[in-house]
Amino acid sequence: MRVLIVEDELITARDLSETVHECGHDVVGIVSTHDAAMAAVDSLRPDLVFVDISIKGDKDGVTVARNIREESPARIVFLTALNDRGVLQRVKAVRPDGFVVKPFSFESILSAIELVDGVQEAAPAHTPSDRRKAKGLPTPVRDEIVRYIERNFNRDLPVPELAEKAGLSPDYFSQRFRESLGQTPHQFITAMRLDEAKHLLRHTRFPIGDVAQMVGYNSQAHFTTLFRKTFNVTPTQYQNG
Repeated sequence: MRVLIVEDELITARDLSETVHECGHDVVGIVSTHDAAMAAVDSLRPDLVFVDISIKGDKDGVTVARNIREESPARIVFLTALNDRGVLQRVKAVRPDGFVVKPFSFESILSAIELVDGVQEAAPAHTPSDRRKAKGLPTPVRDEIVRYIERNFNRDLPVPELAEKAGLSPDYFSQRFRESLGQTPHQFITAMRLDEAKHLLRHTRFPIGDVAQMVGYNSQAHFTTLFRKTFNVTPTQYQNG
């Protein structure tokens, strides 16, 4: 895959370039401004562009990405350390193919590339909507997310947190998660919590309220309602059965 980097911090750009090479792909250019990025897209024809949201000049990375969308079928992954709602709304409107939060790791860059590469192999496309027809998460990313949920299912796990681990926007992550596992992230986490609750109820004598807390529910009433709706028995009946 041919990769262009739009980043005005030299050290970050070099680190990212080395990481992309380690992932087995070619960096065809490193640029730091809007005009240089547009010229590089035209001349170098990259398959993927990493764009830092906060670059110097009167046109930021969001503008760069939006203009690339109009001129090229290249995939776009944003690099960001920002948490500004206004900027994030502009980012969302571009419909990027992924996000990598700075400081990035090898795994986050690899995941972002594999996700984009998976889309490209599944359905070569020329519009943002077409690119989103690919089915599911790449296996390494899916497995990493499942392991993360297994380690953390007993606490609040919002979709944006999981999406960040995968290097995707929340909406796109939810879509591909469901395509991979047949459930939404919320449904998957709930099923994992209730399976663990069944194990605790059957093999321990913890009070129902304690079991609820142990699998991530602060409200015993909510836990009881959910358990009964899923298994047609109350937690107490299951424990005593």
